[in-house]
Amino acid sequence: MKYLLPIKEKFHKGQAVLVVLLVMSVLLTLGLSAVSRSVTDIKISQQTQESARAFWTAQAGLEKALLAQGTTVGEIDGVTYEVTKTQLGGSADFVFSEGVGVGENFVYWLVDHDSDGNIGTNFYSRDKLTVYWGNYWGNSADSPAPALVATLIYKDIVGNFRSRKFAFDPSVRSPATNFSSPDSGIGHSVGENIFAYKATISGLPSLPGYGEPYFVNIRMIYNTIPQILGIQTEESGFVQGYCYESTAKVAVSNIVRKLRECRTWPKTPGIFDYLLFSGGDLNQ
Repeated sequence: MKYLLPIKEKFHKGQAVLVVLLVMSVLLTLGLSAVSRSVTDIKISQQTQESARAFWTAQAGLEKALLAQGTTVGEIDGVTYEVTKTQLGGSADFVFSEGVGVGENFVYWLVDHDSDGNIGTNFYSRDKLTVYWGNYWGNSADSPAPALVATLIYKDIVGNFRSRKFAFDPSVRSPATNFSSPDSGIGHSVGENIFAYKATISGLPSLPGYGEPYFVNIRMIYNTIPQILGIQTEESGFVQGYCYESTAKVAVSNIVRKLRECRTWPKTPGIFDYLLFSGGDLNQ
């Protein structure tokens, strides 16, 4: 004899099975979510560690290249590195994209150097050059606008070192600086680089019989962040130093980190902007 369950009892048993399945589904989802978070956390932790390893390896390779003053390759604990060396300057268009920071100065040399940084005997032979400065953001510049002060150091025809200052300010300030105004407008190009301001420094004692220009010491004032700097000469400029770029790569994850450092020729400290100095005797 067959016994048929009441329809209502079948319905309740079906509901119970459905509830059990729903609970199992929720628990499974929560479990998978926890596992996923755990795997993600582990992956992020591994990436952070490998990124740090790549960074320190790139730094170690950079320091090694700076000591050797050349290119270098190597491997440290499974992280490979390669350091390339490129010259800074050496053409009519010069750009220092690293920027000149607050209170810093940049020396642009108007005389050649040998590979060890010793001053040579070939001098810039034109009587002017153009300086470009200031970060440019499409149609505006940084505020406050940076002013530029350039100190030319040269040797006159009798062998005495002398200095001459040039100062340019794109803003009207109170109290007035009495600096010269740069060229009108903003957005001036040097190659692929665009600068907010530009101005021409003329009257350099570069022509035969007028003296020998050694360098222009450039400072920016009123700026609150580093500003890019460019210089355009009327003949090929001299090499200003060398830049080293270190690239480190973790083989298992392909994480790559890069570091770059530029070394310019030795320069006088910024305090020399405010002192009188001479290669010979000083007479009152």
